[in-house]
Amino acid sequence: GAALVLQDFLWFSSYDALGISSTEAVIHNYALAYALNRFERTIAWDTVPHYDEDLAKMPFYCTPARAAKEVVQIRLTYNAVDERTQRTDSEQTINTPMLGQRRVIVPFLRRGSRAEPVAFSFYLFTPRGSVPPRLIRLGKKRAPACLSYRLLTNGRLVRRTDTPTHLVNPLDVAGRIRSCWPISVPPNLVLDSATIEDDWFFVAGRDIVHVPRRLSERRP
Repeated sequence: GAALVLQDFLWFSSYDALGISSTEAVIHNYALAYALNRFERTIAWDTVPHYDEDLAKMPFYCTPARAAKEVVQIRLTYNAVDERTQRTDSEQTINTPMLGQRRVIVPFLRRGSRAEPVAFSFYLFTPRGSVPPRLIRLGKKRAPACLSYRLLTNGRLVRRTDTPTHLVNPLDVAGRIRSCWPISVPPNLVLDSATIEDDWFFVAGRDIVHVPRRLSERRP
């Protein structure tokens, strides 16, 4: 298991509506994988993402992450010169300014006189002998985040029907999804409380970890 602790305000454009770009308390596992692997692609002409191609080159893979507790958001207001895209660097013949807002996650929670850091939990899959990073940058503003890890031991790999103790990317599922609660975040939704039939799980005590299809398909 892994925990990600925010060190600054986190902004992802989880969804946009009426000029407001909001950040969910969920981090998609593709975005997290890019950050964990410190993988950056420079695209000169092609703006279409190539997730399968990129992820195949990454040694670390993970489940989606979610905030361990509630989070607090604040609004940042800015002047966007493009009404449609809310960008500030758009070239226009006629300037038609419009105020935009970003809802960002505050990196701490107030508990009376104390401030508790906001942490996200997820599961990380690493090659044997590798050393995962302790500090990454995440989100559109590359906010720093610290990482800590807990090695799952005394577990067993089984193929069955179960509900994992984490969010699931449906593109990682090789079996059949019986039931779930969808959460809409780009580039595709993630599933909460997903019951998955006929798929691989790593079970270690209370931890029930769904094995992503890209990893289970490598099994002999």
